[in-house]
Amino acid sequence: MPRTAMVSVRDKQVRAVELARAGHSYDQIAEQLGYANRSSAWRLVRGGLDAAVAKSSEDYLHAELGRLDALQSAFWDQALLGDLTAATVVFRVIGQRCRLLGLDRAPKQEAVPCMVVCPLAAATRDATAEAGND
Repeated sequence: MPRTAMVSVRDKQVRAVELARAGHSYDQIAEQLGYANRSSAWRLVRGGLDAAVAKSSEDYLHAELGRLDALQSAFWDQALLGDLTAATVVFRVIGQRCRLLGLDRAPKQEAVPCMVVCPLAAATRDATAEAGND
C-alpha cells in the first residue's frame, strides 16, 4: 500500500475511533467517512484501537528500556571495579532487559514431522519380510 494511502487510512482510523468514543453507531461512522457499510466502520475502529495499543506498548517499552539503561549506567563503573552489590544490580538489570525484550525465551522450533509406527503395521511388515526370507 502506498505511503499516502496508509496515512489516509490511519487518519480515517483516528476519526473513526473519535466518532465511536463520541457515541456514534457504526452505520453513522461509515456514512460520515464514506464507507458502504457498518462492517467497514467496525474494521476502521478496530484497526485504530489496535494501532493505539501498539503505539502505547511501544512507548512503554522505550521508556522502560531508558530507565534500565540509566540504572545500569549508574552502577556500571562500580561493578567493573569489583563492587559485588553493583555487579548484582547490573546483572539484574540485564536480566530484566532480556525479559522485557523476550530474549530469555527459547526460539520457536519449526514443526518437524515425526514418524509414528503403528504396531500392527510393523508386525505385518516384519512377518512379510520373514516370509520372504524363507
